[in-house]
This record gives sequence, C-alpha cells and structure tokens, in this order.
Amino acid sequence: TIEVLRSSSLDYVPVVEVDTLVGLLSVRDLLPYWTESQELQARRLQESLEKAVSVMAHDLRSQIGVVKTTNALLTSGELSAKDYVASGLPEVVESNCDLVLDLVDGILDIEQVKVGVVRLDLKLIDLEDTIDRVTRCFAPSAQAKDIHIEVDIPTAVPKIKADARRVEQILNNLVSNAIK
Repeated sequence: TIEVLRSSSLDYVPVVEVDTLVGLLSVRDLLPYWTESQELQARRLQESLEKAVSVMAHDLRSQIGVVKTTNALLTSGELSAKDYVASGLPEVVESNCDLVLDLVDGILDIEQVKVGVVRLDLKLIDLEDTIDRVTRCFAPSAQAKDIHIEVDIPTAVPKIKADARRVEQILNNLVSNAIK
C-alpha cells in the first residue's frame, strides 16, 4: 500500500507494508497514480507523525521534570548529599538524562522517516528491568506528589523481542500520565 499526502510541505510520501513504514518515494513520481483515498490515508499518516513529535515533546518535558524535582530536593535542604547518594537518585538523574538523549534520537528518527530510513533495534529485552528503571526514574516526581508507585510483576517474566528504547518511551509516557 502506498500512502500519499498532497502538501506543498512534503516532497516525499511514506511506503507502508502491513502497518510498517518501509520507505519513502518522491511525490513527483507518484502523481500519475494519485487517488482521493490515498490522500486521506496520507493525511492520517502525517497526523500520526505530528502526534509522535507531540508525544516526544511531552516525554522530554516529563524527563526534565524528574531531574528538576530531584534538583529541588537537593537544593531545598530536604535531602543531604549523603542521603541523595544513598537514595539512588544519582542513577535516576543519569537514567533520565539518557532518556532525554533517546528522545532526541527519536526526533532525529522522524527526520530519517522523511528520507526513507527507518530501523527498529529489535532484540531480546528484560521487561522487568525496563519497568524497574522507569519506576525508579519517576520515583522523585511521584514522591513530590505523595504518590506511591507499586509494581506487581509475575515471577519468571520471559524476555521479549522489542525495541528497548521504544518500549521505555511507552512506559515513561504511561507512568508520567499516571502521576499527573
């Protein structure tokens, strides 16, 4: 299936196979095959890309909020440097900085979509570790709002084949929204 968007702002259109973006084609090459249905489908895809950028901006704001909350705990005197280190917050701040970098990479990925290069980094990941990392990252924000994050994971959760960065983005968004 080829989805096309008539827009002066786009020079390329996405090529989708079974709901997976596989590349882009030049609009000029496709003009002879243009249909109204393709235009509507392409508008939906463009809206999806715009929503993805919006979600990434939201995720960036969430991660920066976690770092700011942690900083506020330190600078207010509520938490001594010794307690800060003992609490594991340095790792949380480091992890949040990594997430911000991952989100910036995600924004760059959208630019790659526009030039026809999209790759998922599919590998076996430990979902329990990912969930633990996400909940630790949001612990300061939850604590600041008197919210307790509780995770109940069944024993022996198998590894899953997924793009770790994207799974973590999804979990970050869910936890961030829950805390709000």
